[in-house]
Amino acid sequence: MIDVIGERLNINKETLPVSILSFDHPLSSYELASLVTLLTESDNISQVYFKDDIDFESMEKVKYILEAMPTIDDSLIDKYIIKELSTDEKEQLRNMSFINIDTWNIAYSKEDNCNVITSLAKYRRMEEWFKGVLDDIKDVKLSLMEKICYIYDRVKMFDYNDSDSYQRLPDIILFGKANSYGYNLVFKELLSKIGVPAIIGKISVNDEDSYITLALITDVKYDIDGIYAFDSSSDTISKDQYRNNWARRMNYNFFALTLDKLSDVESNVHKYGIIKVLSNASIDEFDQQLKLYERKHKKDDIKRIEDVFDMSIDEIYVKSKNTLPLTLDVISQIVSNRLDINPVNVIEKDAFMEMIHDNYQARNEELFPNKMKKYFVN
Repeated sequence: MIDVIGERLNINKETLPVSILSFDHPLSSYELASLVTLLTESDNISQVYFKDDIDFESMEKVKYILEAMPTIDDSLIDKYIIKELSTDEKEQLRNMSFINIDTWNIAYSKEDNCNVITSLAKYRRMEEWFKGVLDDIKDVKLSLMEKICYIYDRVKMFDYNDSDSYQRLPDIILFGKANSYGYNLVFKELLSKIGVPAIIGKISVNDEDSYITLALITDVKYDIDGIYAFDSSSDTISKDQYRNNWARRMNYNFFALTLDKLSDVESNVHKYGIIKVLSNASIDEFDQQLKLYERKHKKDDIKRIEDVFDMSIDEIYVKSKNTLPLTLDVISQIVSNRLDINPVNVIEKDAFMEMIHDNYQARNEELFPNKMKKYFVN
């Protein structure tokens, strides 16, 4: 293996045949010329890695060299992009032409700094889908919560499938299926793309693993300022039950919940990890659970959460406890204004909103019976 590190690419014939190349910084003209020499003398290259601080222009030049060299077969070389790309670089990557795109792979962030490798073709499909969703709300006058509502509705259109295959972003987008974690992963990714801090937390409903997304939201239009929980997987409706997409958008009972209200779900809900810590009723219980959490997990886990929300874990707890629940009237206003950018053409808007209102009320009575009167304000 040859690592291209520092200012020069040193080629020594004693190191040949070389099978793996790794580039980690912007390449000079000398290094690119040396790469051509290396590829002329070695036909055993099997893998190429682009990582760390290599710039997009250098990566593009290496790509063209690999495709143009007569002494090697580019279709037999696997390439890996294992570095964070900027928004502009992602756009360039979507538009770049590849002779052998099936030999290119890329790492994308899954959750909590965990990176996953996927094919570049799948990655481009995934990024194009994300771009399409965001383009729909880019030039329209929607408040932040209205944009979040639109995103929430788009995620609800995935079909539920509990397979582990559908907790990876590219496969979710490609096949239109997601498990509970997958729904929240796509939702969190879209939130991050519109600048909303969010984390995914684990819960158990009726002894089955489930997940929620916690997001820090400030929306002056609706006087919203707090940490809210979302779970589009609990609000999705099967295509087999309602084949019309407009009907599959009726559920909003798990849209912008407080952690206190989440505790009132009729099904036996158990919380894990940081969600359990933040759900404690008193500051003393919170401190005790936090100490237990820190013993079982690395302190880096807490730091990541603090970095996401840009506040200390104590401040996050206080913020979540002071978060006010949304009334049905407010949720209805948000949904109604969100529908202005993607109207339901097969049913009158007022009739659809009435269905959403009645459906929300009926589900709320089933799902949140313990403190329903406290939260349900018509």
